Amino acid sequence: MQTHIGRGIGKHIEEELFNAKDYVKICSPNISYSLCKRLFDLLDNNVKIRVITSDVITGDKNSNQANSLAKDTIKKFQDENNSNLEYKVISTHDIPLIHAKIFVIDGKCAIMGSANLTEN
Repeated sequence: MQTHIGRGIGKHIEEELFNAKDYVKICSPNISYSLCKRLFDLLDNNVKIRVITSDVITGDKNSNQANSLAKDTIKKFQDENNSNLEYKVISTHDIPLIHAKIFVIDGKCAIMGSANLTEN
């Protein structure tokens, strides 16, 4: 088991995440548009993607764009009868804030911490 603490964890998350072969499961209150777009590129390689995020913009001004991109991508996949993408946006009316940051990749890597799926 490897442990990573502090600066540089974002690079480690990116390396693991964007080299996924089978599936990724993500819980992050903020997801930036550019990383969401890269994440959805994994769908071209038949990687299953499961995301739980929030509708609150607490740190990344592009989270709304990411959620919009997800909505369009989900519609496209539903039209194609493809279930490789599940993207759930939790409303703050239901739960005050999704705060957990968890990344599970291919059953071989699990990351918990304070890093959102954003460039910051």
